Amino acid sequence: MAALFVSPQSSADYMAPLLERGAFGVTYERVKALEPVGLSNQMRATFYTFVGRQDLAATLQDIPESQSCFSDDDITRLAPVSSWISDVVADQKVVMFNENHFRIEARVFVASQLEILKSAGFTHIGFEAFQADLADSEELSPVHGFYTQEPTFSALIRQAQAMGFQVFGYESTRAIAEGESAFEVRELTQATNILNQIEQADDDARFVIFAGWDHIAEAAKGPDELRWMAARLKEQSAIDPFTIDLTSCGYAGSDSALANSGMVLADDNNRSRVTGQYRGLVDAQVHLPLPGPDSLKTGYYRQTLGTPVVIADELRHGDEAVLVRAYQHGMNEVAYDQVLLYPGERFPLYLAPGYSYLLVSYSADGSIVGELEHEEPADIQP
Repeated sequence: MAALFVSPQSSADYMAPLLERGAFGVTYERVKALEPVGLSNQMRATFYTFVGRQDLAATLQDIPESQSCFSDDDITRLAPVSSWISDVVADQKVVMFNENHFRIEARVFVASQLEILKSAGFTHIGFEAFQADLADSEELSPVHGFYTQEPTFSALIRQAQAMGFQVFGYESTRAIAEGESAFEVRELTQATNILNQIEQADDDARFVIFAGWDHIAEAAKGPDELRWMAARLKEQSAIDPFTIDLTSCGYAGSDSALANSGMVLADDNNRSRVTGQYRGLVDAQVHLPLPGPDSLKTGYYRQTLGTPVVIADELRHGDEAVLVRAYQHGMNEVAYDQVLLYPGERFPLYLAPGYSYLLVSYSADGSIVGELEHEEPADIQP
Protein backbone atom coordinates (compact mmCIF):
# COMPACT_ATOMS: atom_id res chain seq x y z
CA MET A 1 0.00 0.00 0.00
CA ALA A 2 1.32 3.42 -0.91
CA ALA A 3 1.57 6.07 1.75
CA LEU A 4 -1.46 8.35 1.88
CA PHE A 5 -0.44 11.98 1.89
CA VAL A 6 -1.52 13.82 5.01
CA SER A 7 -0.26 17.36 5.40
CA PRO A 8 2.06 17.96 8.36
CA GLN A 9 -0.47 20.44 9.71
CA SER A 10 -3.29 17.87 9.60
CA SER A 11 -1.05 15.29 11.24
CA ALA A 12 -0.14 17.78 13.96
CA ASP A 13 -3.85 18.48 14.52
CA TYR A 14 -4.58 14.78 14.96
CA MET A 15 -1.64 14.40 17.35
CA ALA A 16 -2.14 17.66 19.25
CA PRO A 17 -3.25 16.06 22.56
CA LEU A 18 -0.02 14.04 22.65
CA LEU A 19 2.26 16.85 21.54
CA GLU A 20 0.75 19.53 23.78
CA ARG A 21 0.02 17.69 27.02
CA GLY A 22 1.12 14.06 26.80
CA ALA A 23 -2.42 12.72 26.37
CA PHE A 24 -1.40 9.54 24.59
CA GLY A 25 -4.69 7.69 25.11
CA VAL A 26 -6.79 10.54 23.73
CA THR A 27 -4.49 10.78 20.72
CA TYR A 28 -4.47 7.05 20.04
CA GLU A 29 -8.27 6.85 20.03
CA ARG A 30 -8.42 9.87 17.73
CA VAL A 31 -6.08 8.39 15.10
CA LYS A 32 -7.53 4.90 15.46
CA ALA A 33 -10.94 6.26 14.42
CA LEU A 34 -9.67 7.80 11.17
CA GLU A 35 -10.98 6.55 7.83
CA PRO A 36 -9.94 4.82 5.65
CA VAL A 37 -8.18 2.14 7.65
CA GLY A 38 -4.95 2.75 5.73
CA LEU A 39 -4.84 6.33 6.98
CA SER A 40 -5.58 5.15 10.51
CA ASN A 41 -2.74 2.62 10.41
CA GLN A 42 -0.28 5.17 9.07
CA MET A 43 -1.20 7.71 11.73
CA ARG A 44 -0.97 5.03 14.42
CA ALA A 45 2.49 4.09 13.12
CA THR A 46 3.48 7.76 13.35
CA PHE A 47 2.07 7.87 16.89
CA TYR A 48 4.19 4.87 17.89
CA THR A 49 7.38 6.46 16.55
CA PHE A 50 6.73 9.52 18.71
CA VAL A 51 6.25 7.48 21.90
CA GLY A 52 9.31 5.29 21.43
CA ARG A 53 7.46 2.16 20.31
CA GLN A 54 8.83 1.35 16.87
CA ASP A 55 8.16 -2.28 17.79
CA LEU A 56 4.40 -1.66 17.83
CA ALA A 57 4.45 0.30 14.56
CA ALA A 58 5.83 -2.86 12.95
CA THR A 59 2.72 -4.83 13.98
CA LEU A 60 0.33 -2.71 11.90
CA GLN A 61 -0.81 -3.86 8.47
CA ASP A 62 0.41 -2.33 5.21
CA ILE A 63 2.98 -0.01 6.73
CA PRO A 64 5.94 0.42 4.32
CA GLU A 65 9.19 -0.87 5.78
CA SER A 66 12.65 -1.90 4.63
CA GLN A 67 13.26 -5.40 3.29
CA SER A 68 16.32 -7.42 2.42
CA CYS A 69 17.41 -6.35 -1.07
CA PHE A 70 20.19 -8.85 -1.72
CA SER A 71 20.84 -12.55 -2.11
CA ASP A 72 23.05 -14.65 0.13
CA ASP A 73 25.88 -14.24 -2.40
CA ASP A 74 25.62 -10.46 -2.11
CA ILE A 75 26.07 -10.39 1.66
CA THR A 76 29.83 -10.82 1.39
CA ARG A 77 30.00 -7.80 -0.96
CA LEU A 78 28.27 -5.40 1.40
CA ALA A 79 30.67 -2.79 2.76
CA PRO A 80 30.37 -0.19 5.53
CA VAL A 81 28.94 3.04 4.22
CA SER A 82 31.43 5.41 5.90
CA SER A 83 34.32 5.17 3.43
CA TRP A 84 31.99 4.92 0.43
CA ILE A 85 29.99 8.03 1.27
CA SER A 86 33.13 10.12 1.76
CA ASP A 87 34.13 9.37 -1.81
CA VAL A 88 30.77 9.74 -3.55
CA VAL A 89 29.83 13.09 -2.00
CA ALA A 90 33.26 14.67 -2.43
CA ASP A 91 32.35 16.65 -5.57
CA GLN A 92 28.62 17.06 -5.03
CA LYS A 93 26.82 20.38 -4.59
CA VAL A 94 23.60 18.79 -3.31
CA VAL A 95 23.11 15.42 -1.61
CA MET A 96 19.59 14.18 -0.90
CA PHE A 97 18.45 11.49 1.53
CA ASN A 98 14.91 10.21 1.94
CA GLU A 99 13.09 8.71 4.90
CA ASN A 100 10.04 6.60 5.69
CA HIS A 101 7.92 8.86 7.92
CA PHE A 102 6.61 5.83 9.80
CA ARG A 103 10.08 4.70 10.92
CA ILE A 104 13.05 6.44 12.52
CA GLU A 105 16.20 4.65 11.30
CA ALA A 106 16.91 7.13 8.46
CA ARG A 107 16.98 9.98 11.00
CA VAL A 108 19.46 8.09 13.14
CA PHE A 109 21.61 7.23 10.11
CA VAL A 110 21.81 10.77 8.71
CA ALA A 111 22.74 12.09 12.15
CA SER A 112 25.63 9.60 12.18
CA GLN A 113 26.86 10.93 8.81
CA LEU A 114 26.86 14.64 9.69
CA GLU A 115 30.50 14.67 10.72
CA ILE A 116 31.55 13.11 7.42
CA LEU A 117 29.37 15.55 5.47
CA LYS A 118 30.71 18.52 7.44
CA SER A 119 34.30 17.41 6.80
CA ALA A 120 33.47 17.10 3.10
CA GLY A 121 32.47 20.77 3.03
CA PHE A 122 28.69 20.67 3.36
CA THR A 123 27.34 23.81 5.00
CA HIS A 124 23.53 23.70 4.86
CA ILE A 125 20.87 21.12 5.66
CA GLY A 126 17.28 21.47 4.50
CA PHE A 127 14.30 19.63 5.94
CA GLU A 128 10.99 18.97 4.23
CA ALA A 129 9.62 18.77 7.78
CA PHE A 130 10.04 22.55 8.23
CA GLN A 131 8.02 25.08 6.25
CA ALA A 132 9.99 27.46 4.07
CA ASP A 133 8.36 30.56 5.54
CA LEU A 134 9.39 29.92 9.14
CA ALA A 135 11.64 32.27 11.07
CA ASP A 136 15.32 32.69 10.27
CA SER A 137 17.10 29.32 10.30
CA GLU A 138 19.15 30.24 13.36
CA GLU A 139 15.87 30.34 15.30
CA LEU A 140 14.50 27.03 14.01
CA SER A 141 13.68 24.54 16.73
CA PRO A 142 12.15 21.05 16.55
CA VAL A 143 8.95 22.54 18.00
CA HIS A 144 8.47 24.48 14.73
CA GLY A 145 7.72 21.26 12.84
CA PHE A 146 5.69 18.10 13.29
CA TYR A 147 7.87 15.05 12.60
CA THR A 148 10.74 17.08 14.04
CA GLN A 149 9.28 16.71 17.54
CA GLU A 150 10.00 12.95 17.52
CA PRO A 151 13.11 12.49 19.71
CA THR A 152 15.54 11.08 17.11
CA PHE A 153 14.48 13.71 14.56
CA SER A 154 14.92 16.41 17.20
CA ALA A 155 18.38 15.02 17.96
CA LEU A 156 19.31 15.17 14.26
CA ILE A 157 18.37 18.85 14.10
CA ARG A 158 20.12 19.79 17.33
CA GLN A 159 23.27 17.95 16.26
CA ALA A 160 23.31 19.68 12.87
CA GLN A 161 22.91 23.09 14.49
CA ALA A 162 25.63 22.36 17.07
CA MET A 163 28.01 21.42 14.25
CA GLY A 164 27.41 24.71 12.46
CA PHE A 165 25.12 23.59 9.65
CA GLN A 166 22.71 26.26 8.43
CA VAL A 167 19.33 24.61 8.99
CA PHE A 168 16.38 25.61 6.82
CA GLY A 169 12.93 24.41 5.79
CA TYR A 170 11.69 24.08 2.23
CA GLU A 171 8.16 22.68 2.52
CA SER A 172 5.60 24.48 0.39
CA THR A 173 3.02 26.73 2.01
CA ARG A 174 1.70 28.11 -1.29
CA ALA A 175 -2.07 28.23 -1.57
CA ILE A 176 -3.61 26.01 -4.24
CA ALA A 177 -5.58 28.01 -6.76
CA GLU A 178 -8.72 26.66 -8.35
CA GLY A 179 -7.83 24.21 -11.10
CA GLU A 180 -4.26 23.70 -9.89
CA SER A 181 -2.86 20.32 -8.90
CA ALA A 182 -1.84 20.21 -5.24
CA PHE A 183 0.86 17.68 -6.17
CA GLU A 184 2.29 19.87 -8.95
CA VAL A 185 2.31 22.96 -6.74
CA ARG A 186 3.97 21.20 -3.83
CA GLU A 187 6.78 19.53 -5.81
CA LEU A 188 7.55 22.63 -7.88
CA THR A 189 7.50 24.91 -4.84
CA GLN A 190 9.74 22.61 -2.82
CA ALA A 191 12.30 22.62 -5.64
CA THR A 192 12.04 26.40 -5.98
CA ASN A 193 12.50 26.90 -2.24
CA ILE A 194 15.68 24.82 -2.25
CA LEU A 195 17.05 26.68 -5.26
CA ASN A 196 16.32 29.99 -3.54
CA GLN A 197 18.44 28.87 -0.59
CA ILE A 198 21.25 27.85 -2.93
CA GLU A 199 21.13 31.17 -4.80
CA GLN A 200 21.24 33.16 -1.55
CA ALA A 201 24.21 31.23 -0.19
CA ASP A 202 27.90 31.66 -0.92
CA ASP A 203 29.18 30.03 -4.10
CA ASP A 204 31.07 27.38 -2.14
CA ALA A 205 28.05 26.42 0.01
CA ARG A 206 26.96 22.79 -0.24
CA PHE A 207 23.61 21.33 0.68
CA VAL A 208 22.18 18.24 2.36
CA ILE A 209 18.45 17.71 1.77
CA PHE A 210 16.32 15.41 3.96
CA ALA A 211 13.00 14.48 2.36
CA GLY A 212 10.27 11.88 2.48
CA TRP A 213 10.12 8.90 0.14
CA ASP A 214 9.62 9.77 -3.56
CA HIS A 215 10.55 13.44 -3.32
CA ILE A 216 14.16 12.52 -4.18
CA ALA A 217 13.23 10.69 -7.41
CA GLU A 218 15.21 12.31 -10.22
CA ALA A 219 12.97 11.19 -13.08
CA ALA A 220 9.27 10.62 -13.65
CA LYS A 221 8.02 7.77 -11.46
CA GLY A 222 5.20 5.27 -11.76
CA PRO A 223 2.46 4.73 -14.32
CA ASP A 224 1.32 8.33 -13.92
CA GLU A 225 4.86 9.59 -14.69
CA LEU A 226 4.88 11.80 -11.62
CA ARG A 227 7.75 14.29 -11.48
CA TRP A 228 8.79 14.84 -7.89
CA MET A 229 10.86 17.55 -6.21
CA ALA A 230 14.33 16.31 -7.24
CA ALA A 231 13.29 15.94 -10.88
CA ARG A 232 11.94 19.48 -10.91
CA LEU A 233 15.08 20.85 -9.26
CA LYS A 234 17.13 19.32 -12.08
CA GLU A 235 14.78 20.82 -14.67
CA GLN A 236 15.03 24.31 -13.16
CA SER A 237 18.79 24.38 -12.72
CA ALA A 238 22.12 22.93 -13.77
CA ILE A 239 22.29 21.00 -10.50
CA ASP A 240 22.23 17.20 -10.59
CA PRO A 241 21.72 16.14 -6.97
CA PHE A 242 23.26 12.95 -5.64
CA THR A 243 20.26 11.04 -4.32
CA ILE A 244 20.39 8.25 -1.73
CA ASP A 245 17.43 6.02 -0.91
CA LEU A 246 17.24 5.00 2.77
CA THR A 247 13.71 3.56 2.74
CA SER A 248 13.90 0.34 0.75
CA CYS A 249 16.68 -1.91 1.98
CA GLY A 250 17.50 -3.33 5.38
CA TYR A 251 19.58 -6.10 6.85
CA ALA A 252 19.24 -8.03 10.08
CA GLY A 253 21.10 -6.23 12.83
CA SER A 254 22.17 -7.66 16.13
CA ASP A 255 22.74 -6.50 19.68
CA SER A 256 26.36 -5.81 18.74
CA ALA A 257 25.54 -3.96 15.49
CA LEU A 258 25.46 -0.19 15.61
CA ALA A 259 21.91 1.03 15.12
CA ASN A 260 23.20 4.05 13.18
CA SER A 261 25.38 2.04 10.82
CA GLY A 262 24.71 1.38 7.17
CA MET A 263 25.95 -0.89 4.42
CA VAL A 264 26.25 -0.39 0.69
CA LEU A 265 26.56 -2.77 -2.25
CA ALA A 266 28.94 -1.01 -4.63
CA ASP A 267 30.75 -2.08 -7.78
CA ASP A 268 34.44 -1.64 -8.60
CA ASN A 269 33.76 1.97 -9.61
CA ASN A 270 32.09 2.71 -6.24
CA ARG A 271 28.64 2.90 -7.82
CA SER A 272 25.91 1.64 -5.54
CA ARG A 273 23.45 -0.93 -6.80
CA VAL A 274 19.87 0.32 -6.72
CA THR A 275 17.00 -2.13 -6.74
CA GLY A 276 13.24 -2.06 -6.37
CA GLN A 277 11.00 0.95 -7.00
CA TYR A 278 13.89 3.43 -7.10
CA ARG A 279 15.98 1.70 -9.75
CA GLY A 280 16.86 4.30 -12.36
CA LEU A 281 15.46 7.09 -10.20
CA VAL A 282 18.15 7.62 -7.54
CA ASP A 283 21.93 7.38 -7.53
CA ALA A 284 22.44 5.08 -4.57
CA GLN A 285 20.79 2.89 -1.97
CA VAL A 286 22.02 2.40 1.58
CA HIS A 287 20.99 -0.67 3.56
CA LEU A 288 20.08 0.19 7.15
CA PRO A 289 20.10 -2.26 10.07
CA LEU A 290 16.85 -3.74 11.37
CA PRO A 291 16.48 -5.04 14.93
CA GLY A 292 17.43 -8.68 15.27
CA PRO A 293 15.19 -11.20 17.04
CA ASP A 294 17.06 -10.76 20.32
CA SER A 295 17.28 -6.96 20.19
CA LEU A 296 15.40 -4.63 22.50
CA LYS A 297 13.25 -3.40 19.64
CA THR A 298 11.76 -0.48 21.55
CA GLY A 299 15.22 1.00 21.98
CA TYR A 300 17.18 -0.32 19.03
CA TYR A 301 17.41 3.09 17.32
CA ARG A 302 16.68 5.24 20.36
CA GLN A 303 19.84 3.91 22.03
CA THR A 304 21.76 6.37 19.86
CA LEU A 305 20.32 9.13 22.08
CA GLY A 306 22.38 8.05 25.10
CA THR A 307 22.68 5.52 27.89
CA PRO A 308 19.70 3.47 29.12
CA VAL A 309 18.04 4.80 32.29
CA VAL A 310 15.69 2.61 34.31
CA ILE A 311 12.34 4.30 34.97
CA ALA A 312 11.60 4.58 38.68
CA ASP A 313 8.46 3.04 40.15
CA GLU A 314 7.17 6.41 41.35
CA LEU A 315 6.67 7.40 37.73
CA ARG A 316 4.33 4.49 37.14
CA HIS A 317 0.59 4.46 37.63
CA GLY A 318 -0.43 1.15 39.16
CA ASP A 319 -1.68 -1.19 36.47
CA GLU A 320 -2.32 1.58 33.92
CA ALA A 321 -0.21 2.63 30.95
CA VAL A 322 1.99 5.72 31.27
CA LEU A 323 3.99 7.89 28.92
CA VAL A 324 7.34 8.86 30.45
CA ARG A 325 9.17 11.86 29.01
CA ALA A 326 12.64 13.20 29.74
CA TYR A 327 13.08 16.96 29.33
CA GLN A 328 16.70 18.08 29.22
CA HIS A 329 17.15 21.23 31.29
CA GLY A 330 17.75 24.21 29.03
CA MET A 331 16.02 22.43 26.14
CA ASN A 332 12.49 21.77 27.32
CA GLU A 333 10.36 22.61 24.28
CA VAL A 334 10.24 18.95 23.22
CA ALA A 335 11.13 15.76 25.07
CA TYR A 336 14.70 14.52 24.70
CA ASP A 337 13.32 10.99 24.82
CA GLN A 338 10.01 9.39 25.69
CA VAL A 339 8.57 5.91 25.96
CA LEU A 340 5.07 4.52 26.35
CA LEU A 341 4.89 1.77 28.98
CA TYR A 342 2.03 -0.66 29.27
CA PRO A 343 1.49 -2.54 32.56
CA GLY A 344 4.41 -4.80 33.36
CA GLU A 345 6.79 -3.27 30.81
CA ARG A 346 10.23 -2.10 31.98
CA PHE A 347 11.71 -0.37 28.94
CA PRO A 348 14.25 2.41 29.65
CA LEU A 349 14.71 5.97 28.52
CA TYR A 350 17.93 6.85 26.68
CA LEU A 351 19.65 9.99 27.91
CA ALA A 352 22.83 11.81 26.90
CA PRO A 353 25.48 11.75 29.64
CA GLY A 354 26.49 14.94 31.43
CA TYR A 355 23.08 16.62 31.53
CA SER A 356 20.26 17.01 34.03
CA TYR A 357 16.68 16.09 33.17
CA LEU A 358 13.16 16.40 34.46
CA LEU A 359 11.34 13.08 34.05
CA VAL A 360 7.57 13.43 33.80
CA SER A 361 5.02 10.64 33.47
CA TYR A 362 1.53 11.12 32.05
CA SER A 363 -1.68 9.12 32.18
CA ALA A 364 -3.79 8.43 29.09
CA ASP A 365 -5.70 11.73 29.41
CA GLY A 366 -2.56 13.83 29.91
CA SER A 367 -2.73 14.12 33.70
CA ILE A 368 0.68 14.19 35.34
CA VAL A 369 1.34 11.01 37.32
CA GLY A 370 4.75 11.93 38.69
CA GLU A 371 7.87 14.06 38.26
CA LEU A 372 11.46 13.27 39.11
CA GLU A 373 14.75 15.13 38.72
CA HIS A 374 17.49 13.04 37.16
CA GLU A 375 21.18 13.76 36.70
CA GLU A 376 22.93 11.63 34.10
CA PRO A 377 26.66 11.57 34.92
CA ALA A 378 29.21 12.35 32.26
CA ASP A 379 31.03 9.46 30.64
CA ILE A 380 34.16 8.59 32.60
CA GLN A 381 37.07 7.87 30.32
CA PRO A 382 39.43 5.06 31.46
